[in-house]
Amino acid sequence: MGANALSVDTADFSARSAELLGQIRSRTIDQLLITEHGRVVAVMTVPEQSDRTFNLHKILRGTITAPPASIRPRRLTSL
Repeated sequence: MGANALSVDTADFSARSAELLGQIRSRTIDQLLITEHGRVVAVMTVPEQSDRTFNLHKILRGTITAPPASIRPRRLTSL
């Protein structure tokens, strides 16, 4: 496990998922290991580029627009 990892079984994760995801989001824990019968079945972490991805979406907001309805292509109808 990492320096600040937490291991929970699937039943515990099911009962406490909102709380555990909040701990990951706030970076209280670095990794969440979800186990089933003592074996790791999933590992959850915060993506490293999450802030950059958000900023990219923020930069592109409003730059793509749909053309007015008068110049949109019409659907072809069968004969």
